[in-house]
Amino acid sequence: MKLDGTFDTSASPGTLRSLAASPAVLAGVPSFREVEVSEDGSLRLEYYPVISLGPVRFTVTITIGIVTDSSAAIVVRAMRGNNIVEADLLLTFQTADGGSRVRWEAEVLLGGTAASVGQRVGAEIIARAIGDVLQEAATAASANAPAGSTI
Repeated sequence: MKLDGTFDTSASPGTLRSLAASPAVLAGVPSFREVEVSEDGSLRLEYYPVISLGPVRFTVTITIGIVTDSSAAIVVRAMRGNNIVEADLLLTFQTADGGSRVRWEAEVLLGGTAASVGQRVGAEIIARAIGDVLQEAATAASANAPAGSTI
């Protein structure tokens, strides 16, 4: 399924680009725990999304693809039991008043029991999760950027 969204952040495009090489900043995302860099350069972490069922843990691998001045490609694979959520994300950054406008596009594949939830319900939950995590990451990046930074 294809999903997309847009949000504004006080982080500059350069600060957002630097997230790809900043596991320490990603560790500041409230829903992430145990952020580590694997030998292949991918990030492994535990993700605890906020859902009505209470705390749920997903084991996540994030692989950073091509990062340019205005975009970043990311592959995210989240697993919990037999459930798999795989997302190919393309993020684009534009300078906006007071920071950046971030647009994200995702091609998402659901596997396991999660696939039985259906495209409609699954799409809504996943779009909210992607948007929330990206905004949390942007906030963490902004908080860790040097004052006046436009990296």
